[in-house]
Amino acid sequence: MSGASTTARPFHFSNGTVQVDAGASLTLTAPNEFDNYTKTGPGLLVMANKSNNAGCSPTILGGELDFRAAPTGIAYDRIVDIAAGAVAKYFNNINQQWTGSGSVGLTINSGGTADLNGFNQSFTALGGTNGVITNTGTTNSVITVGTNNLSGSYGGVLSDGPTNTLSLIKSGSGTQTLSGSNTYSGGTILSAGGLRIGNANALGSGALRINGGTLDLFGSSVAVGALSGSAGALITNSGSTAGTLAVTISGGTSTYAGNIVGGTGDITLTKSGSGTIILSGSLIMAGLNANGGVTQLQQSGSIAAVSVSAGATLVLAAHNGSTETVLDTASLTMSGITASAAVAHPATNAVAGGLQCNGDSTLSAADGALGALSTPESVPEPTFVGLFTTGIGLLLNLRRRSGVTQVSSPKLAR
Repeated sequence: MSGASTTARPFHFSNGTVQVDAGASLTLTAPNEFDNYTKTGPGLLVMANKSNNAGCSPTILGGELDFRAAPTGIAYDRIVDIAAGAVAKYFNNINQQWTGSGSVGLTINSGGTADLNGFNQSFTALGGTNGVITNTGTTNSVITVGTNNLSGSYGGVLSDGPTNTLSLIKSGSGTQTLSGSNTYSGGTILSAGGLRIGNANALGSGALRINGGTLDLFGSSVAVGALSGSAGALITNSGSTAGTLAVTISGGTSTYAGNIVGGTGDITLTKSGSGTIILSGSLIMAGLNANGGVTQLQQSGSIAAVSVSAGATLVLAAHNGSTETVLDTASLTMSGITASAAVAHPATNAVAGGLQCNGDSTLSAADGALGALSTPESVPEPTFVGLFTTGIGLLLNLRRRSGVTQVSSPKLAR
């Protein structure tokens, strides 16, 4: 096919091929019946009738295929396979509901491109070892994966367009693996199922919210713009190596109520930025690095090593009237900062190992509050380099082999 052509003639074929040559375009406006067709040639093929986009599985080997009309209702069962150098471009909001089993809704091979073009698209899963999913439209786009509870693995790139962003939503009980170096900034929402990380930039630069399901670091170290989420969410690491989740909160407050629990591999959480993060779920981690702003712990857990940098604040505040241990760690290191135990009831914050305060570090409690920070007899005596300050009503219990020392004065000098 050459030149620019528009036809209302219906076509009926299965496993057929439509070739559009360089510089040519073909627009199909009739209600055609296609099944497993292949688009070849460097030209443009436009599917302009809603029936053209439903019940078919196109393979795009070259040129561009435009989906310009949404199928009846909200669902379609089209599997799209985009080869190197080919482009699929969308002009409607469409929700894919594939009824077959084990089928990946959108597969992009090396060099292929899916352009959401300012619209929102939903797929059963993403597949392919390379390629690009982007948004060149005039409004922001959202891609949702996981419909019909299917799983997939995508090694390509998710990217913003020239002027507008791309966001990712993971739904359904299946697991989507992302192993590409993604650059999208619209944020990620994990609503259900699993999201497995295979690259340090897998989640782009936007915020991460986990409403349900499991984020699996899988041995990777990944950075996000912010972290929030609901109770019942889980961050874990099933990989054979340790993983790190680096969270930057530039301002305001983010609350993550889910759990962070290491699996086969350990997890370290690093908090940066001037904002506040509240962690109210259970924490079983290898490390916590509070490098800026405020990091508040509200529930019992076990963190092997806690480090709080100069200028940062660590808050220990058991919630909902709990008397549980808020911090159970083998090593707490503070460097010229303030770590606040803001509790309104009796609570114990246990340090299972050495306690070291570098510089003019302080541990404080609100006036009238009662809290306790203790170290067991089996560990070395706590070391203070600088000032160690307690607020009114805070009990500082330093357990030593010779007995127990309690300090309740406002200041304990070096």
